[in-house]
Amino acid sequence: MVRLIKRIPGAQLLTLPTQPKCCGAAGTYFLNHARTAQALADEFAAQIVAMRPDVVVSANGGCRAQLAQALHERGSVIAVLHPAELLAENLMGCA
Repeated sequence: MVRLIKRIPGAQLLTLPTQPKCCGAAGTYFLNHARTAQALADEFAAQIVAMRPDVVVSANGGCRAQLAQALHERGSVIAVLHPAELLAENLMGCA
């Protein structure tokens, strides 16, 4: 995935902070431990907003949903995409 994204003209990869290591979705964790999962998502979203990326990319559907919701709740318009969505968007611009 990273090698493909690096081939997108103008793409610059940012590394998310190492903590928290999880967005809080983790299968059913967000259901069974909702408060902890929300706290993890909030912390992750705060760090993402501080980095000011154009887009967040994740292949994990649970992570995308969890991060998109946490970013939305912060008033952020940062898109959370699957790598295929990012590649498709950029290929459409090349046509």
